Amino acid sequence: PLFLHRQYMRDEVLVGLGMPEQVGARQTQTGRFWIDAINTEVFFVTLDKSEKAFSPSTRYEDFAVSASRFHWQSQSTTSEDSPTGRRYVSQKQNGTQFLLFVRPKRGDAFVFLGPLKYVSHTGSRPMSIYWDLDHPMPAWFFEICASLRAA
Repeated sequence: PLFLHRQYMRDEVLVGLGMPEQVGARQTQTGRFWIDAINTEVFFVTLDKSEKAFSPSTRYEDFAVSASRFHWQSQSTTSEDSPTGRRYVSQKQNGTQFLLFVRPKRGDAFVFLGPLKYVSHTGSRPMSIYWDLDHPMPAWFFEICASLRAA
């Protein structure tokens, strides 16, 4: 029971996805979390990576291209030939669902932007992937995303 364009803390997302036992687990504190039981990967994106908490190796290039397209960069160890990379590229064939949660900066709640559809990618280790959102993000949130990208 997660509602599109609502704000959630990470633990609320996990409970909403039926995984209360994962609340606070180390593997859920990363930017992506795979849920094998429902063939779903969840992306937790923080847009402002200027804080000290982000090392050069975790300053991924994540940004809204438009209200309905998002550029997301995989972890630096993900190649296009890895099982994870193939899962992204072959979404239509494997039926994987990808869910996007974005927050402006650390400490903010994540806005649930909904399911994603793979469009294209470039590079490897990390992969730079363009995703289309099933539902355009609200104008107020796109303005926040655009202002952070310009900063």
